[in-house]
Amino acid sequence: MIPTNMNLSDEEYQSLAKSLGRTSAISIIAAAVSMFFGGVILSGFSVIVAGVAFYGARRIVKSTNMEKASPAFTNDYLNAYSRLKATLLAAVLALALNVASLAYIWPQVQEYLETGDSSTLNGILGENASEGSSDSSGFWGSGSGSGNQPSSGSSFW
Repeated sequence: MIPTNMNLSDEEYQSLAKSLGRTSAISIIAAAVSMFFGGVILSGFSVIVAGVAFYGARRIVKSTNMEKASPAFTNDYLNAYSRLKATLLAAVLALALNVASLAYIWPQVQEYLETGDSSTLNGILGENASEGSSDSSGFWGSGSGSGNQPSSGSSFW
């Protein structure tokens, strides 16, 4: 049960605000990194961290008698609580985008695992599946074999 009329000292509000800030930073960094590396697992971790912190912070806000605390520390805590709400929203958005991208690519991954033919994955990853040479790359264009420079006319740049 949640205790009612909990009285927290100014130091406890400051400590809770710092804790919420650290948790929010961990969660938002994990959500951002999950868009490039880690995918669904890392964004799921981000949602769990932000959700647990948000639930605990909401419980403290509802059960605390904030009239007895100094306004500066109470405002710091409520600002950290508001940032945590935004972090939770960003983490959920990152998870939704990662799940959508996984759902988009999953049929091609299954086909690759069944057949061993990587041409379906090459099409999604931007490589030209019709050319069998190792010089071709969808991002840099079809290379002329000259090494580091892409050929003119068919380059991304």
